[in-house]
Amino acid sequence: MDLQYAIKNRRSIRNFTDEPITKEVVNKIIEAAIYAPSACNQQGWKFIVIDSDEVKNKIYEKHYSRLVKAATVGIIVLYRNDVSFNYLMYKDHIQSGAAAIQNMLLTAYENGVGACWVCDLPPQRIMRKLLNIPKCYDIIALVALGHEKNYLSEHTLEHYDMDVEKANKRVRKDKLENMISYNIFSGKREKVNNCMFFRAFLFGMFKSTKSKFIKRILVNIIKCRKDIIK
Repeated sequence: MDLQYAIKNRRSIRNFTDEPITKEVVNKIIEAAIYAPSACNQQGWKFIVIDSDEVKNKIYEKHYSRLVKAATVGIIVLYRNDVSFNYLMYKDHIQSGAAAIQNMLLTAYENGVGACWVCDLPPQRIMRKLLNIPKCYDIIALVALGHEKNYLSEHTLEHYDMDVEKANKRVRKDKLENMISYNIFSGKREKVNNCMFFRAFLFGMFKSTKSKFIKRILVNIIKCRKDIIK
């Protein structure tokens, strides 16, 4: 498959069939990941393949992305957090993990498997406990895998203003020339989206509290702030 074709036609798939994915294909996807660039060539990845419904449910029951449960196979991508001097300043362990994930998404597409990059996961401390993950590894994301059932899910359309044509064409949010500067930043001076920071803070509180009453209050506040942003 042509690389440029794969880059421009790969899509995030959120609805999957019940068709299984072979271990051979899963291994091929992970093998592509370990050929990604990594900071100082540390290659500090680890991968946890989640194919047990019991484990999927344990993660999902913490009130996180339904894709954890819906995926035929989920791959948790980990990266060592103690191998770089730039861990705090540039978070290059996350960059190294992200590079691996891009390789995984492209290889999944090449092999006819739908995939979605998922970060809506329980807090790191909970994931560590559930999956027996050492503290020297950070969870970067989960890659949800499965055979495509329907690309145009409601969640996908929300990212394209419910416009089917935009979604099918994967229309970019801005023109290429508006994204490129030479030598110094010359783009439009945009204001920091403080509303989004506020919503993220509230969302974190929603995920961590066990009180149904507090959850209802937070949901109403989050919805209100979303309307203000629009």
